[in-house]
Amino acid sequence: RYHCWNESWMARRDLNQCCGDWQCLDPTPLETGRGSACSGPTWVRSIREGELDLDYDGHHMFSRVNSNYVGWLAQNNAKKTKFFCDPWPCGQHLITKRVGSEQFEDITGAYKYELGSVKNKEAYYRAYRRIHPGYCNASNCHIDRELSSLKNPFLSDSGINMRLKMANCPMYGEDVQLHWLLENLRSENKTLKFNLSAQIITYSGCPMDQFWKDSVNVTLGPREVKKIPLCISYSQYGPYLYDHNIMKVVAVSDPECGEVLMVSRDIVINRPPVIVKLLSQPRLKVPCTAEISFCNPLQEDMKNCVMTLEGCGLFKEPMTIDLGTLASNQQARTIVEFTPYRLGSHRLLANLGCHKF
Repeated sequence: RYHCWNESWMARRDLNQCCGDWQCLDPTPLETGRGSACSGPTWVRSIREGELDLDYDGHHMFSRVNSNYVGWLAQNNAKKTKFFCDPWPCGQHLITKRVGSEQFEDITGAYKYELGSVKNKEAYYRAYRRIHPGYCNASNCHIDRELSSLKNPFLSDSGINMRLKMANCPMYGEDVQLHWLLENLRSENKTLKFNLSAQIITYSGCPMDQFWKDSVNVTLGPREVKKIPLCISYSQYGPYLYDHNIMKVVAVSDPECGEVLMVSRDIVINRPPVIVKLLSQPRLKVPCTAEISFCNPLQEDMKNCVMTLEGCGLFKEPMTIDLGTLASNQQARTIVEFTPYRLGSHRLLANLGCHKF
């Protein structure tokens, strides 16, 4: 899952910046329950240093790149229990497009110090004191205890380690194959009942439809490691994907067994490729041709197929091609002509849409 925002180089007179520096501006609301949460401009360096008393909205941006998700199990009796699970940190990779290149540039270090470093901890303490005035004179140990109390306990603290590992890189139409790895860290037997489920999520992590669930009883001997294969067929997840191609698979232990353990994995379902082949050398203001091809990999018809072509400097407006219905394994080829109207390196984008995605 990911989130996007903008950066701008500007001089902030309100911060006594004469020469200017990078500022981040986030026009995309993440939390709309209490109104719009657009934020910025925020001085990027103030986020890294935890200087959250500087304008504007530094606390929003700091939390987005430094927070951890906390998982709770809500039961029918209104009881809530924290999971034993591995941490889900935000802001692990902050990247932007490199100037003059199609490669990305890692800018994580501009927003946060290396996790666990002395400077990283100092920024946390400084930010906590800015957000909570009552802790201005609190010791670092006191703040550490407060932060630790908010987090989920580690899986290893329960005596069990778990993870979900992909056995394939699924594409539309293919089954999802996983290996569920469990390890008993203790010297006694462990017997647990797990409830498994899978649901579609959006790119920002919002849950959609749940389409699969199962339950498994697991017995682990002392120090035993076990690998359990899991399979989610295309017939189970296919009808629910639509415009979203991400699913979350979760395994949660039954609360009646004692401690509540949880492991999850986000899985991206890759879309079938559209192949673009230039048939002539592009020249300024000279017609150029390209071959666009696509093969339906599904075991069913793809209806209402529409190919959209665009590219700055190549097309003045998007070009759409109606491909109709493609039968299973049918390949569609089409020749398009366009006239480049701007010098330089440009990218031709081809996107196929249908009733499935």
